[in-house]
Amino acid sequence: MELLKITKDTGKICAYCGKEITDEGDLTLDHVVPLSKGGKNSSDNLVIACKACNGEKSNLDVDKYSRFIKIMSLMTQNNDNGIITDTIGGLKEIVKNFNDELKELKKRKSARERKRTAVLESMMYEKFNVVRGYDYAKLLRDLTEEIYNLSLTIAQMNAVFNKLSPAFAFLNNTEPETIKKNALKDMRNSVISNYYNSQENDKPKEQPSLSGLIEKSEIAEPKAQ
Repeated sequence: MELLKITKDTGKICAYCGKEITDEGDLTLDHVVPLSKGGKNSSDNLVIACKACNGEKSNLDVDKYSRFIKIMSLMTQNNDNGIITDTIGGLKEIVKNFNDELKELKKRKSARERKRTAVLESMMYEKFNVVRGYDYAKLLRDLTEEIYNLSLTIAQMNAVFNKLSPAFAFLNNTEPETIKKNALKDMRNSVISNYYNSQENDKPKEQPSLSGLIEKSEIAEPKAQ
């Protein structure tokens, strides 16, 4: 009856987030001042609240929960995913450049290996003098050294790629909206948890009774004269 009465007066608008409650299953009543804090179970202490806000507020004071709502509103009011999109796009570009560079290195190594094979074949069938032989030797040395350096660089890049491949897969299968949604969820949980912790810290510490102090005090016995 109270739910019907308050709904008739205020409409199906959540008193905390301000959103219209369209699903009857999300329509609840909440005590502004929690019963655990001395609030009364009367109409002047009841408001319409969506199930999500009611569950989050729990036994928080309304002023603390209102501050929480304001923080979350500031976090979610900017729906532009530009920064996230640009970041993911930039990371994807780095991955693409990495792969392109790796392919180019492999292509260059393959070309140098073919050239070294051709030089060796030429040395087998060509008649050459000392000068020509020196040129061949120098060319083979340079090609072998370049192939070795390329092989080393490729091996190092492959090792990096294998370690980062899970991150590459994440980038290719994650949308900016999903990242933002998960980040806001984590932040929401963190903020509400901090409010609950601060509420526990705000509780007045129980003062020890006089009898308790007397029982715990140590009364020194008079020393013998």
